[in-house]
Amino acid sequence: MVLTILFFIITQVSIFYFFKWDYTQTDNWNFFGYNPIIHFHQFLIGMAGGFIFKKTDPARKKYKILPLVWFAVILLLLNMKPETADYSAGLLSPVFMLFIISVAITNPRILNIRPLVFLGEISYGIYILQFPVTAFTEHFNYLYKIFSKTGFFFFALATLILVATLSYYLLEKPLLKKMRKPALVK
Repeated sequence: MVLTILFFIITQVSIFYFFKWDYTQTDNWNFFGYNPIIHFHQFLIGMAGGFIFKKTDPARKKYKILPLVWFAVILLLLNMKPETADYSAGLLSPVFMLFIISVAITNPRILNIRPLVFLGEISYGIYILQFPVTAFTEHFNYLYKIFSKTGFFFFALATLILVATLSYYLLEKPLLKKMRKPALVK
């Protein structure tokens, strides 16, 4: 837990110190901002969330209002975003972790809803394919000028989910199946 908090603080301070949220330094940001090490704290926060969830007393299920409180905090933070803050480097990940834990504690069945489970299964594809799919959809929209800003968001999101789904069924699942087969020893 201490390592997670420390890594989170170091990451956020480093990003602020090096960039002061000035992304005009594009070459540096492309290297620094998309570097997996910068986002490693999000993985650690997820693990810490799992640890906290496992250690939470099930009697706390009585706090049904807790997910709504955390959801309101998230909306408030997104709406009142200060100029000097950027959320793309996981600044809100601790708040999202608390929201997910509160949902899991108060109403765990909601996390078993099939569309949410499916999005979880394709989440690696969503993560890894986000940049190329967004670049493709931006280029497509630039050429054909079909979508407004809001329409483009939903077009890009739907395309990303479609590509991640295809990647999951055509690449991830077959590769996992192959990797799980025991190797034949001669």
